[in-house]
Amino acid sequence: MGTIKVALAEDNTLLREGISRIIDAVDDLELVGQASDLPELFALIEKESPDVVVTDIRMPPTGTDEGIRAASWLREHRPEVGVVVLSQYKARVCCLVSNSVDSVQMAMGVASQAEDSINLCLAQSTPSGVRYAP
Repeated sequence: MGTIKVALAEDNTLLREGISRIIDAVDDLELVGQASDLPELFALIEKESPDVVVTDIRMPPTGTDEGIRAASWLREHRPEVGVVVLSQYKARVCCLVSNSVDSVQMAMGVASQAEDSINLCLAQSTPSGVRYAP
C-alpha cells in the first residue's frame, strides 16, 4: 500500500497542530488538509478524497456530535474512507469505522501511529446508532 491520505478535523488549534505534526512525521501518511468545523471537513473531503479522516467528536457549529455525523455520512456515501474519531471527553479514543475492511485497516494504522500506548476501541456506525466492540 502506498501513502495514506489523511484529512484532519479539530476545532482546537493547539491540538490540531499537534496532531498534524504527528501525521507529518510518519512517512506513509500524507496530511491533505485541515478543518476546524463540520462544513470545512465536508468541503475538504470533497476536494481531497482522503483515505482516512481523523476528526474530533465535538466541533462547531453545534459542538455536540459533528464527528459522529461525519463518520455516519462517510459510511453511507464513502464507505472506503476510514475514520478515527477523537474525543477529549473520554478515557479512550474511538476508531469509528465503516463496513469496508480496507478502511478499518487504514484507520487503525493511522491511530496506532499516533501513540503506541493509545487506548482504542472499535465502533461501527449503523443506521440505528453507533455499535461499540469490546
